[in-house]
Amino acid sequence: GHSDLLFDVTRRRLAGEDHVLERRHLQRLQAGRIGGLGLSVWVTAEPDSFWMEHPEWDGWRRTEERMACAAELAECPWLVPVRRAAEARKAREDGKRFAFLVIEGMEPVGDRLERLEQYARWGTRVGMLTWNEENLLATGAGGDPDRGLTVLGREALRRMQRLGILPDVSHTSDQTFWDILKQAEGPVIASHSNCRALC
Repeated sequence: GHSDLLFDVTRRRLAGEDHVLERRHLQRLQAGRIGGLGLSVWVTAEPDSFWMEHPEWDGWRRTEERMACAAELAECPWLVPVRRAAEARKAREDGKRFAFLVIEGMEPVGDRLERLEQYARWGTRVGMLTWNEENLLATGAGGDPDRGLTVLGREALRRMQRLGILPDVSHTSDQTFWDILKQAEGPVIASHSNCRALC
C-alpha cells in the first residue's frame, strides 16, 4: 500500500538521470513479485534530504517537482498509472504492474483547499492529511496526541472524499485518527502503520 520509490526517482531525475524505475528498481520489483504499488508523494524537507539543495522551494513547489518526475511512469511500458480498482485489475490481466499515487502529508496545501483539486487532477487516489507534523489541517504522530482535525481539516476531508481521494490514517495522531474515522463517509485505510496491540 505504500512505496517510497518516487523519492529515489525524483532525487535521481533532478540529478539528470532518466528511466530510474526501469534501470534501478524493475529487477527488484520482479524478484519480489510486486504486482502493484501505492507510490508516495512525500515532500517534507528534512535536514539530510536532497530537497535542501533547493532551499528556495516551498512545499508546493517540491510537490510540483515530484509530480513532474512522476511523469517517468509513462516511460515504463510495464507499469500502468491507475485511478480505479478496475484499472488495476486490467493491468494485472494484461501482465503489467500498476501504480496509484499517494499524497503523504498535505502540509503544502496550507489553507488553500483548492490544491486538493490539483492533487485529483494529477491522479492522486489516496491521501494523508499530515505526515508526522502538526499542520493547518491535522496533527501527525509527532505532534500533540490530543490534537486532531482542525476545522479546515474537516473541510479538507469532505473535499477529498468528493474528489475520490481515499483518506489514509497512517502517520496521524491518535485524535486525528479517531476524528477521521468519525467523520469519514466512506472507506478509510492505514497503508503503512501498525496495530498497537502488536507494535
